[in-house]
Amino acid sequence: MFIYLEDYLAAGPNARERKKHEVKDCSTLGELIEELDYKKYEHFIVVNGLIKPHHYQLNEGDLVTILPVVSGG
Repeated sequence: MFIYLEDYLAAGPNARERKKHEVKDCSTLGELIEELDYKKYEHFIVVNGLIKPHHYQLNEGDLVTILPVVSGG
């Protein structure tokens, strides 16, 4: 199954481009975060424009955007 990934935690000049990404059927956002090794980062996960929890089950064609939490004053 394929999703589209916008990964703002990735490094490099093309990090914000949408990339087609293959995941196993019935994968969750939490499994995607583990696969990408982002468990150690604080982030928001947006799927098709809505913030979703780690137990959300991915669907074919979902647009997943991973945004770092910004802090400061």
